[in-house]
Amino acid sequence: MLASTQVFLLLVSLFASLAICAWLVRYRGRFAVLDVPNERSLHEKAVPRLGGLGIVVGIGTYVVFTLFQTSLDSKYMWVLVEAVPVMLVSFVDDFMKLHPLIRLAVHFVAAGILIHSGLALDTITFAGTSLSLGELAIPVTVIFIVWMVNLYNFMDGMDGFAGGMTLVGFSTLALVGLLSGATGFAGLAGVVAAAAGGFLVFNFPPARLFLGDVGSSTLGLLAAALILSADLQKVLPFWLGLLVFSPFVVDATLTLIRRLLAGDKVWQAHCSHYYQRLARSGWGHRRTVLWEYLLMLGTAISAILLFYNNNPGFELGVFVVWAVLYGGLAAWVTRRESV
Repeated sequence: MLASTQVFLLLVSLFASLAICAWLVRYRGRFAVLDVPNERSLHEKAVPRLGGLGIVVGIGTYVVFTLFQTSLDSKYMWVLVEAVPVMLVSFVDDFMKLHPLIRLAVHFVAAGILIHSGLALDTITFAGTSLSLGELAIPVTVIFIVWMVNLYNFMDGMDGFAGGMTLVGFSTLALVGLLSGATGFAGLAGVVAAAAGGFLVFNFPPARLFLGDVGSSTLGLLAAALILSADLQKVLPFWLGLLVFSPFVVDATLTLIRRLLAGDKVWQAHCSHYYQRLARSGWGHRRTVLWEYLLMLGTAISAILLFYNNNPGFELGVFVVWAVLYGGLAAWVTRRESV
């Protein structure tokens, strides 16, 4: 597609998302869904959810246009197909809480669709070395996809957080896609980022609209799919895709490990993610999310620098720096709570 067409699609997706989100903020009819605060919440009054519908509609405008133009690559069609069951079960869950096993089963089905389309991670490349997963390729890919869907949902608990991660993360994928000449990949990633931008207008603290499961779960699935696609198309290695989204990946994964070691029931709702603990320690929504944005920009810039300079030594050095930084931040949050 021409560059002007791509820009047009980005703007259409942005304004479609804006329009739907603006309506959802005001809507108080029979089918309105409000997020009523409880003891685990960071917000203090009921806020409309289902803001993810704005993002879904924004992406949908891109799909419809490209289908009419017969320019949507089949591999990206599979990415969108596998998002539909997750979106639908999450939408139903926003209205009536489904059993976690029902949602999880749908997540596994979506992962199977992705793998059927050819997005299995068979090799992991890092610092000049390649590790073949062999027979573990499919299990590892399934676990990665299902975990990304759920961790995105877990991390959607603070004003502006998931919307900001989506805007920064998918914009970074779109940029490296353009630099690599993968225009189809860049177009899809860019449209997700644009639609998230429309939602973020109403979600920045103090939020007037929340994503809901329909938004967070769908975005988690799309993030997993595009990270895998970027690796397979040689746009960006798998671990760098993880680095881009590491503000979510690291927090959710460390929290899960910490809760498992403590013997907690990990399937139950909680408020022990690092971002939640920091916000509750006195920083509040706005200050916490602004510093999280800085972290997101740091990981994005690191990935772009490594895209230009894939020297193994430099790659290993960046990895060590981020590992130390995340370890230090986790320890700092823990110390701050004890003060």
